[in-house]
Amino acid sequence: MSETPPASAEGSSPATAGTGSSGAQGASGTQTTAHNSTYNPGTYKDILNFEGDTPGLGVFSLPQEKPKKKVTVEVFRDTMYDKVASLTPECANIIQKTLRDLTIDPRATLSKKMPRDLTTEEEKSKNAVRRNDLLLKEHVKQGFDLEKNLSTLCSIILGQCTEGLKTQLKTDAEFNRKIEGGAFAWLLNRISEVSSGITSTMYAWESYDDAIANFIGTRQKDNEDVEHYVKRFEGARDRLCLAGGEHILSSPKFIDSANRSDPAVIKQQQEEYMSYLVIKGAHKKRSNYLARDLQNRMHLGIDEFPKTMAQARD
Repeated sequence: MSETPPASAEGSSPATAGTGSSGAQGASGTQTTAHNSTYNPGTYKDILNFEGDTPGLGVFSLPQEKPKKKVTVEVFRDTMYDKVASLTPECANIIQKTLRDLTIDPRATLSKKMPRDLTTEEEKSKNAVRRNDLLLKEHVKQGFDLEKNLSTLCSIILGQCTEGLKTQLKTDAEFNRKIEGGAFAWLLNRISEVSSGITSTMYAWESYDDAIANFIGTRQKDNEDVEHYVKRFEGARDRLCLAGGEHILSSPKFIDSANRSDPAVIKQQQEEYMSYLVIKGAHKKRSNYLARDLQNRMHLGIDEFPKTMAQARD
């Protein structure tokens, strides 16, 4: 599929732990903390033009809110991965690992870098002891830096949330404890759930129906590049799974009875179906009507449809 870079706003100076959403202006104009501020959803125009505390990162909102700069968590993670070196320079490589995989604990990553104990023989060397002491001091310093950076990231993320979304997030009993602990991965997961409409306050079948429609109906926008489009598609897939619809990604009708319980076979079928949807949703003119051409060739007995997401991207 051909690519045209999407239009995006240029970022301004990055937020810090003291200037992110924790330093946002409340409705009265006084400073409030992000997790103690009074809910003020603002006007339709306010929400439409909302860019967060750090323009250029994209914003998060409730499902019914439609800010122009709204992004999925997946797209935001990609953007942050590139910017994290300037936002949190001391521990960029550690935080980047968690941005790639939200199940990775950044503190555990740092722990693995702790200098090993000296051997009995090494302890006899003053140089070895001095070098090890320096490494330990550096490790302790990096630990302090990491805690500061985790707090900064939580502030940055919350600064990109609309007031309505922040109000909803704060209803979680774990919110304050998680934010104070710098659990930015937890925060991104909660934003993904709430901004997708997968909450306990929404009728389950409505969430399910909306998630299916959003997944099946994802289409590449004008001037949207392939990577951004695929990230949105993957976000729609994640929302579908959160709503309980993962089973629609495969069908036992297309799997031999002997392999219907084989996870590898099911995963491959899911890949094929998602690849088809990515091709189907590609911008028709910019992809040179690829989906139509592939279907025409299929009528001739030539199956050239991609079988993996990687092939669909190409």
